[in-house]
Amino acid sequence: MLWKDREGSSNVEDRRGEGGGPRFPMPRGKLGLAVLAVVLVAGYYGIDLTPLLGLDSPMPTQTQSSIYQPSAQEQELAKFSSVALRTAEETWGRIFTQSGKRYIPPKMVLYSGST
Repeated sequence: MLWKDREGSSNVEDRRGEGGGPRFPMPRGKLGLAVLAVVLVAGYYGIDLTPLLGLDSPMPTQTQSSIYQPSAQEQELAKFSSVALRTAEETWGRIFTQSGKRYIPPKMVLYSGST
């Protein structure tokens, strides 16, 4: 295919394999109001609530064996996306220049799971 020999964009950030961070369920209804009230009162009086969240233990670090390795298909899709982004940047850059405007290229973020 023609796209495989083309250069990709430099505006690609690869976050695949990174964790999305801790997920906390959002309280609803009266419980949500009670939690909000506790947080506001604690903030007013300068009380630190982080021990209640269990965040006082050190966060696990990513070991060499757990580094994300994309499959061949994922690598090909990432390359295709990068080339498509480069084409869009070049096209819109010309259009903006002809109009006397400055084009600010977007940044594409690759991720796995959720972000």
